[in-house]
Amino acid sequence: MVKLKFEDDVNTNKNILDSRTIEDFIDELESEIDLIDSKSEDIETELASTKSESVKEHLEEKLQELKDEKEDYSSQLKPWIDLRDQVDEGTWFSGITFIRDSYMERYARDYAEDIHGDSLYSATWPFTCINWKQATEEFKMDFSAIEIDGITYWFRE
Repeated sequence: MVKLKFEDDVNTNKNILDSRTIEDFIDELESEIDLIDSKSEDIETELASTKSESVKEHLEEKLQELKDEKEDYSSQLKPWIDLRDQVDEGTWFSGITFIRDSYMERYARDYAEDIHGDSLYSATWPFTCINWKQATEEFKMDFSAIEIDGITYWFRE
């Protein structure tokens, strides 16, 4: 199997996923599947015209390898297509950030820091009194939850 360009960027080990990167990965997988289909057609054509049993056996093995590879790519593709189908298409292509549930508190803190700057960590009131667990739960009210490969991610459309 070919090492895909976006393979490391699109997996559920990531704290943050971007729909545009996922779409690039989908395109990459679909291109690999198309290439496999093309190779398979060429082999089937060659197989139909070959009389040698040893060559036929070799071509059938190659055809099975391509079939297995296509199944692998297709199984990688399915959860990302399913995800894309669950969200607004226009927002998907302009960019949706998916935040892993276990990372959401850190994301909320970073967001608060973007709004309030360094004063957030200046260890002065009221910033020393923030219950980040509660703040994160309230922050989530602006988000929707979605399951990606059994893991909860939060996003805004």
